[in-house]
Amino acid sequence: MMKLFRNKKALSTVVATLILLVVSVLLAGVGSYFAINVTGTRIQQEKLYLSSVSVWYENINSSLGSIIVTNTGATDVILSKVTIKGRDSTWNGTSTYVLYTKKEGIISADLEYVSNFNQTGTNALDIDGTTYNFTVVSENLILQSGWTMLFFIVNPGNLIVYDVGTPIRVMIVTGQALYATETVVKAV
Repeated sequence: MMKLFRNKKALSTVVATLILLVVSVLLAGVGSYFAINVTGTRIQQEKLYLSSVSVWYENINSSLGSIIVTNTGATDVILSKVTIKGRDSTWNGTSTYVLYTKKEGIISADLEYVSNFNQTGTNALDIDGTTYNFTVVSENLILQSGWTMLFFIVNPGNLIVYDVGTPIRVMIVTGQALYATETVVKAV
């Protein structure tokens, strides 16, 4: 019986351990490379640029937010909600609602405070010599690549008089990402 075991040849434990280590490192490298490529292509597809972000506070019943969103990515983006100071702004609520318009290309204007909006119809506003018709959002919005969307958020919740002069966070939520920026609340 001892003669049977003596005739078999095997690798030493050191060589076997080295082979296992090399194989596991190669597999981890291939997995990491794959993950980086998948996430890298996803990130390149969707890219939004937020500009002209403002929030105005008049009183407990009247405040306004505005934001310009430009899709600089390679694909269309679905915008699902706007959040101001951590609270979702409902698209078409009773006291809080969101108005929008969109245009092909880039709009580089500052949005000004508007004292009243019509929730049931269209609202024509003159911005830098161009008239834009704003309508109330009823469902998720699609922003095409290379287009710009202008938003007014009427009576965003959670704003109080003590927010005036302090920075708050404004977020745009899409199907793949959150785009956040900060602005200082202005008094009207």
